[in-house]
Amino acid sequence: RTYVGDGVSTNLRALSQDPAFCAFLVTSVSCFGATGVVDLLRLLRRRKARNLALAAATPSSPKAKKKRPKKISADGEFFKHFVFLLRIVVPKLRSRGARLLLGHLLLLVMKTFLTVRCTKLTTYFLTRAIAAASWMYWIRWLVCFSGWTIAGTVINTGLKYMETQVALEFRRSLTRYIHDNYMYHNNFYHASSKKAAGLDNPDQRITADIAEFSKQAASLFGHSFTPILNFVMSLQEVSKDIGLGRPLVMFGWNVALNMLFAAITPSAAPMISREQALEGDFRAAHTRLIAHAEEVAFLEGGTTEHGILNLRLDSLVDTQSWHSLRKVAKDLADQFYKYQSMMTGGVFIHIPFLMTGALSDAERISAFRSTEELMLRCGTAFTEILLIGRKLDELAGDTHRIMC
Repeated sequence: RTYVGDGVSTNLRALSQDPAFCAFLVTSVSCFGATGVVDLLRLLRRRKARNLALAAATPSSPKAKKKRPKKISADGEFFKHFVFLLRIVVPKLRSRGARLLLGHLLLLVMKTFLTVRCTKLTTYFLTRAIAAASWMYWIRWLVCFSGWTIAGTVINTGLKYMETQVALEFRRSLTRYIHDNYMYHNNFYHASSKKAAGLDNPDQRITADIAEFSKQAASLFGHSFTPILNFVMSLQEVSKDIGLGRPLVMFGWNVALNMLFAAITPSAAPMISREQALEGDFRAAHTRLIAHAEEVAFLEGGTTEHGILNLRLDSLVDTQSWHSLRKVAKDLADQFYKYQSMMTGGVFIHIPFLMTGALSDAERISAFRSTEELMLRCGTAFTEILLIGRKLDELAGDTHRIMC
């Protein structure tokens, strides 16, 4: 209790002695809050005005029961659709898509090995060199870090290249498959008359939506395997110093907290699907204007078309603004989850070394720093693993645009 009171009073005293920091803190948070409130009020006014205009333009009729929109999420149907699309990209084991995914996976494994092994060695050597003023350990750190720099440069460059190639292969394979079906027996003509059935803006779906899906799928592949490998290998190294009990308790707490946040924050998939649809409507309005430019100019319909373009733009931007406000709660939960994970991990790491008295000062600080670095990487990787569900939720929105 004495230490807790001292910790609180010391930090409050340090905060009171830094008026510039306090001023910027209050100003920046107030600016963020005021901007959000102003945007919310503006959007509410625009929504009310739009509803009144729609009610005035629509003749009175018995209220029809609204059809409940289809739920979009990373559920069983999403995985079924994703596997279907993946089989198009990787039709057989010897296909180019399979070779690219295998090459990407090998680079991811190599990066994980490099990161975990070199993090422990470089942190231990440098901390021991500074604590004991040892030139021998400093040279060891310099040689190890130099090798890590050269290898890391090559591996990271290769990863970026392979991710780009995977995304391009996804787009090429999926677009060719759709072209084959789109042009078969004049299906492009039938598709143009099915907007009422939900097939709106096929040009947007074939171009922009597939490109976005390909980019997200390639990114998810790399950012899924990397944290899993980092977590397993880092946890293996950390367990040698502090055992498995404490890390597993900490990760269990993080799982429970993540499940709570996932239940109370909005899903991103419907937002992404809706925004992509409005992007398609806005693009279609410009495409239609270009295609009928002569008729519009001859009939002096520029003013009407101007209003249509602005209406589509306002609908898109207002929807994105609504979604950004809804995502504030999700972003707050994600940021809190990230920082509390760092704090919780620090507590579980610090206590074992505070209670160990059989080590010299130099050995204690060296072992602590190497274990701390690995545990931080392990915790970060675990957090990314839990957030894969959020990324799948976002990918579900792009998948819905392609498959529906």
